[in-house]
Amino acid sequence: RELPDDAARNLLASIENTKNSVRTSYWSLRSAIEQIEINRRALEIAKKSYHDSMLKVEIGTMAPIDTTQFETALANAEQSYLASQIGWRTAELNFKRLLVTGIDDELYLMTINPTDKPSLSVQSVDIQAAVAKALAERTDIVVARRNVDSNRLNLDITRGALKPNLTLNGGYSASGQGGPEKKGGVVIPGGYFDALKSATPFDLPTWNIGPNFTYPLGMRAAKANYARAVMQIDQSLVTIKAQELTISTAVINAGLNVENTYKLYQASVKAREAAEKNAAAAQVRFDNGMLTNFEVVTIQNQLTQ
Repeated sequence: RELPDDAARNLLASIENTKNSVRTSYWSLRSAIEQIEINRRALEIAKKSYHDSMLKVEIGTMAPIDTTQFETALANAEQSYLASQIGWRTAELNFKRLLVTGIDDELYLMTINPTDKPSLSVQSVDIQAAVAKALAERTDIVVARRNVDSNRLNLDITRGALKPNLTLNGGYSASGQGGPEKKGGVVIPGGYFDALKSATPFDLPTWNIGPNFTYPLGMRAAKANYARAVMQIDQSLVTIKAQELTISTAVINAGLNVENTYKLYQASVKAREAAEKNAAAAQVRFDNGMLTNFEVVTIQNQLTQ
């Protein structure tokens, strides 16, 4: 059985929103797992720097007070690592809520490890075509336009209530007689079926025809309904204009984000490579007394970011 148009569009909107929620939650979980690895590597660097500083204290090349900065960095790295694990559990729980049917679902007790990773490539978006498609097919704007059509139909009905009405009625009937009758002193019996028999030839037809003209007086309620219908259409048209502006703006921003995100990704790769080289060089300069412990920790934090 096919669903009505509005019900089908609402169902389609619900499906698309659910799919979008699942995709977003999936990548949030994948990101949370990656964040654990980032903070784990940062923790290893902080541990190494702290242990190296303690070795320098043992051999007398560093004052004990100079290890405070590395100790603080290590504590912060441990805290960030723990926070990333909590974030992973939270993201996994949010993802499971979209997949399982209840707490008795086997998947609810499992650990989910999303294997797909994002692959970025150069994207070129036809923004104008995307805007046109969204304005033509998005469920909310289609439903709003259907509501305008319904309001226009209501307006036609209320407008008709303000006009005079002229009708023409006509009718036709045939009659028959039946029952006992007296002929020459003799009573001839008769009854209901005799009347039907005499009516069958349609020898005694009756015609009637006449016009019926009505004119509404006062019409306060009808005029109020008409004014209300006009106002509903005006409000609906204003709402549609606002929706079209909102949709166009959102689609244009999405298209620009698609194009800009890849450029940001390329810049981030270069920045990460530079930060790795800078951190390695900073460690060498620190070992040779050319950098302070604060500068080393700062550069390591930049690499983590």
